Amino acid sequence: MSKVVIEITEQSDVSNEFLEKLAVRREKTGLQIAFDDYGTGYSNTANLIRYNPDYIKIDRSLITNIDSDLKRRQLVSAVAEFAEENDMTVLAEGIETSSELSTVIRLGVDLIQGYYTSRPKPFILYEISNEIKNEIVNVNARKNNSPQPFCVTIESEDELVLENVDCDAYTDVLVTKEKVKLIGDNFILKTGIVTADDTDIEITLNNVCIARDYGCPAITVGEHSKLTLIIDGENELGNIGIHVPQTSEVILKGEGTLRILSDEDKPYAIGNDYNDEYGNITVDMTGKLVLIINGVKTVAIGGGKNPSDSAIKLISGDISIQNTGKRCVSIGSVKGNASVEIGKNCNIEIENSSIESVSVGAFESNVDIDCKGNIRIVGSGSNILGIGVLSKGTGKIGISDGNIDINFGAKNAYCIGTVGGKVDISAENTAFNLSAGGVNVCGIGDESGAGDVKLENNDIKIRLNGENTTDIGSAEGTLVRNGNKIISRINC
Repeated sequence: MSKVVIEITEQSDVSNEFLEKLAVRREKTGLQIAFDDYGTGYSNTANLIRYNPDYIKIDRSLITNIDSDLKRRQLVSAVAEFAEENDMTVLAEGIETSSELSTVIRLGVDLIQGYYTSRPKPFILYEISNEIKNEIVNVNARKNNSPQPFCVTIESEDELVLENVDCDAYTDVLVTKEKVKLIGDNFILKTGIVTADDTDIEITLNNVCIARDYGCPAITVGEHSKLTLIIDGENELGNIGIHVPQTSEVILKGEGTLRILSDEDKPYAIGNDYNDEYGNITVDMTGKLVLIINGVKTVAIGGGKNPSDSAIKLISGDISIQNTGKRCVSIGSVKGNASVEIGKNCNIEIENSSIESVSVGAFESNVDIDCKGNIRIVGSGSNILGIGVLSKGTGKIGISDGNIDINFGAKNAYCIGTVGGKVDISAENTAFNLSAGGVNVCGIGDESGAGDVKLENNDIKIRLNGENTTDIGSAEGTLVRNGNKIISRINC
């Protein structure tokens, strides 16, 4: 009888007499009780205490979209905590996505059930797929093997002197306070800074230097969280900079300087790595942001993919990016859906040295780029692009009221646009200085695609040297030019 589980639904009208008889049989036979559909009734807590079940089965109404719903996460977390303290096991019903799976495991749920693990079968299923099994193992490994963090205890001034952190005992500083100032005073911190999940936190970095081990971010934003970093004085982060998960947001402000130095196989400065999703990223500084990235597949600001339509907003500040590797994205998303806004008070300098690179935009798929700032790009390699999509892209690029200076030397060098796609480009009141040399080179547009180009009141200087050159326009798109001053020099 020890393998027998009796389910009691939350809607059941169970008398105290029945529960007493059931308790006697549990004592004699070892049978177990499951409280089913938890979360659908009106007396959850009272019945949970009355039934004292071995299993709590949380109804799918509390699980659906739990990865994006703070209230659901808070409720499930509370149930999981109660169950752990009272020797009960929690099962989450209705798991249908990978995000729901990882979220409930992170919240402390013990068992899962739902279409994501397997749909109903006309036979007994003894094992789930290896793919799902490995995913569950990996999520638990990240949850259970994460080192014990150092929980910040803030004094009345809300300050933490990093020299006081015992780096030998702890590997992370967990920040839970809403407003904290971290003081470095030339001390090199070898632990990471982590903000708690489901928080909105402001951290001031004052002369902070963090040097992490290989693969470890200096700063990690918690899930479903917002982190505002105030940059004060001279600060430096490495080996990876700021990890921003898909569900979260980081905002950089302040008049100081932040340097991020990242040197490994798949490094990134702000966002996530070459393969993974990133959250919202905003730079609104009056100071300087310096990013030096060196690796194989690299990202400076952004990440690998953007399924949640996260935005990169570079509103103000002086941003310098040096990006070296085999395949590099300086600002944007590797696999597309890159949303990038560059404000009029933002000055960006990018130096790319790689086999393939994109300075602002994506390698493939679509982009939405709005640029009002000043950008200077220098690049070399085999296949390189300044602003847009490197291959068969779609979307739009808007440029206005700024300065764009691009100097490329590569086999295939494309300044602004895409190749073989349909990216619409509009530019007004902007000074362009575009220079490219190679085999296939393009200034503004698409040498083989169908994107429309509209230019109004711009000062454009283009110098191209190559076997196949396109200065302005697309092969199959429309070209509108009004009030521009254009100097175009081809192979001279």
